[in-house]
Amino acid sequence: MSAFKNTVVEKINLIRLPEVIDKDSVKIFEASVPVWTDLPVEIHVFDFSNVVKLNQAIYAPFVKFKKESNVNQIKVISVNLRPEISQQVISHGVNNAIGQVKDIKSLFAKKQNDTKSDVMASLIRYFVNTAKESLTAMFNMSVNCNESYKEAATDFSADRFFRSSRIDVNCKTITARLNLYIEKPCLEGLVFEAFKEPVTESNSDLMDSVAGELLNIIYGSSKSKLNNDRGYDLPPAIPRMVPINQALTDRKDPPKERFLIQFSAPVGQFILEINVTK
Repeated sequence: MSAFKNTVVEKINLIRLPEVIDKDSVKIFEASVPVWTDLPVEIHVFDFSNVVKLNQAIYAPFVKFKKESNVNQIKVISVNLRPEISQQVISHGVNNAIGQVKDIKSLFAKKQNDTKSDVMASLIRYFVNTAKESLTAMFNMSVNCNESYKEAATDFSADRFFRSSRIDVNCKTITARLNLYIEKPCLEGLVFEAFKEPVTESNSDLMDSVAGELLNIIYGSSKSKLNNDRGYDLPPAIPRMVPINQALTDRKDPPKERFLIQFSAPVGQFILEINVTK
C-alpha cells in the first residue's frame, strides 16, 4: 500500500496518487480525508500521473470527499490521467465526479461575463448570505434580511444610527462605496455576545472593533467567493470608521445607483448601503 502524498502551495493542495490504487488504498484515502479537510486551501488537485491501476472501490469515497468539499466551496479536480485511466472513469460514468480537467491553468483563467445588473445581484446575494452565516457563527443569532428595503425620509439620522464603517471598492468589476450603519442597541448587543461583557466607558472601543469587523467579514468573505465563483476582481480592503454625522452628510451627494439591505437581528438593526459611483 502506498500513501497519498500531498503538498500545499498557495491555497492549492496537490495530492499525488500512488501507482496502484487497490481496495487497501481506500483505507488510506479515508484516513487522509480529515487532514485534507482541515487545510486552509481553495482547491484540492489529485495528480494521477503515476496511476496505472485504479480500483473501482475508490470511486465512492472520492465522490463523497468531493461533495463535502464543494459544500465548503472548495474545488476538487483531477489531472494527468493516463489515456487508459481516463477512458476507464469515462466508461464507468464517474468522469464528472472525478473532476478530470486537461489543463489546470484554464481553471484559474476565468472571465467575467456578468452585466452590471448581474454584478449587483451577485453582490447583494453574497452579502446577505455572508451576513447570515457570520451572525450565526460569531454571535450565535439569526438575522432577517430585507433586500428590497426602501428608506423613508427619517430613516437615516444620527438619533437612530450610532456607528458607521466604510469600504471603498475600485476595480474593473465595480466602483462603489459600502457603508454599514448600526443602531446603538444592536452594536451593544453584538459586543456583549462577542466579549460576554456589557459596554462601558472603559471598553467603548469594542464597539468600533465590532462595527469594523462586521463589515470586514461581510465584504472579505463575499469578495473571496465572488472572485472565485464569478471571476470578479474585487480587491482586498480594510474598513475604516466614519463619524456618523459625516457618513450621513456624505450620503446627501447621490451616487449613480444606491442599494440598501436592511438586517434585523434579535438585538437590533443595521443597514448595508451600496453606493455605485461608476
